Amino acid sequence: MGRLAGGLAIATSVASCSFHLRDSPPTPTPDAIDPGTDAAIQGDLLIEAEAFTQNVQPPSQTNAWVVTTTPAGYRGTALVKCGPMTGVGCPNDSNLDSCASHLIYDVAVVAPTTLHVHVRGLATSSSDDSVWYGIDGVAAPAEINFVQDSIWHYGTGDQAFVLAPGAHTVTLWQRECGVCIDQIALTVGATAPP
Repeated sequence: MGRLAGGLAIATSVASCSFHLRDSPPTPTPDAIDPGTDAAIQGDLLIEAEAFTQNVQPPSQTNAWVVTTTPAGYRGTALVKCGPMTGVGCPNDSNLDSCASHLIYDVAVVAPTTLHVHVRGLATSSSDDSVWYGIDGVAAPAEINFVQDSIWHYGTGDQAFVLAPGAHTVTLWQRECGVCIDQIALTVGATAPP
């Protein structure tokens, strides 16, 4: 399995929106990838934000996640941005599925594990500096916030998730429209990748 500094495997998508490990050895070990799932976690996993399985826009919302290549400084082939950039969003987590456009990522856990969620984002002000996150459709009670300096940074969620082996989903919900997301890191340790 390909690894970055800090032990992160890299997941990316193709037209079918499934995850494939990039920079992998020609024959990955059987316990590293479950062929019946999109991305299997045996350690830390790095997901490109544009590699979502589903992009959901509630019928009542005009806000939507779009794949783009601006602003610069993203990693991988693109980033996702919630637009239009009005700062309007969902200020609390009580009704996210109807209030917030959201991105869903399929993953599979190979063994029981506790994972921390980190999101690489870019914020320019308090109107575009946070995102809701969750596992298996359940949102964490607090959002992930980003530094408001127009530079890409990882924000780390306060909640760790205990997961059993098998299929799971990671969801990012807009909190403010205008937020830019580049990568999602799922790590065994609480420290964000560089």
